[in-house]
Amino acid sequence: MVPIFVSLLYWQKLKIFEARISPDVGCLVISQLADWCKNMTEIRLHGSVLMEREVTCLVEGLSGLKILDVCESTLSCAALGIMLDGRLKCVREINVLHCKFVGNNGEDARADYLDFRVFRDEMLEKACGMKSLKKFVHCLEGTCLHCKNRSSENK
Repeated sequence: MVPIFVSLLYWQKLKIFEARISPDVGCLVISQLADWCKNMTEIRLHGSVLMEREVTCLVEGLSGLKILDVCESTLSCAALGIMLDGRLKCVREINVLHCKFVGNNGEDARADYLDFRVFRDEMLEKACGMKSLKKFVHCLEGTCLHCKNRSSENK
């Protein structure tokens, strides 16, 4: 058993969780949080790698979240779509600031400006359609120097 899973047995009243989660245990940690921490209202997964599987576990298991912060993480484009699909009924704030978005091919989605613009518009429209969402923190505009520098370092 991974050490954090043992701790979760004692954290049943945990409301806020903040960590960096490695891709190999991401879904396991999130599903354990959903199973054991029913009072969870805020989750911060900075610098994590979150694909469709992890985000699906998150929105289905922790649908009562009020704050979801995944800034500076790597997200698949589909994962952001799942975050904004309306299953998080209570969410007031979603933070995807400085995230790297990867497409179906695993490449940086910002590399294709036109496709990324269509993706951005779809995501902003989804965010606007969420009734409980009051704050959507992002840098999807393409002018963020932090994101430009990070993507040029990875080339």
